[in-house]
Amino acid sequence: MKKITLFIVLITACLCFSFNNKCGTYRWSVKTMTDKEGETLLSKPPINSSIDQLTNEPRNCPNRERDNELRYDDEKRVVRVEATINSIKLEGDNDFHLVLSASNKTMVGEVPNGDCSNFDKHPKLRAHFNDLRKQIIAAIGFTPTTKMKPVYRKVTLEGVPFWDENQKGHKPSGSADNQHELHPITKIIFK
Repeated sequence: MKKITLFIVLITACLCFSFNNKCGTYRWSVKTMTDKEGETLLSKPPINSSIDQLTNEPRNCPNRERDNELRYDDEKRVVRVEATINSIKLEGDNDFHLVLSASNKTMVGEVPNGDCSNFDKHPKLRAHFNDLRKQIIAAIGFTPTTKMKPVYRKVTLEGVPFWDENQKGHKPSGSADNQHELHPITKIIFK
């Protein structure tokens, strides 16, 4: 009986940990703006850009950089782009993963889950991203799931360019060849 009780306690603890810890790892502080420079980006004025421009920028970071606090110079800007949201899904790290397109090019834009533990010391960012996710759900009419679902809505987006990892086998749906993303999206206006 003691072994069964211990087994049930261990399984319950593992399940609780896995459900509560579904946040990302790769340069996660930079992706979520919880690094030392990140939160200041919310007040920066956006620079007009385009998906074409961002997907053609030369990659200026190591392919497998793992420093969670290192923000590259071109990740210290906020850009504004006109795009179409082709599709959306909920990723394993609970980010909203949006496939964005314009001029026959695609790239990824993501909105983090404000309920991840890294936002515990960043209540302003937590509220900002949770509000943005609610706005997206209201505009598209459904809550994203782990299956990619079409959206086809024109938007104006603001976000922080981010260099995602560039290794063999890592090519999320809609990725740009240079692995440039808008991560995170900080503002969205549906048309």
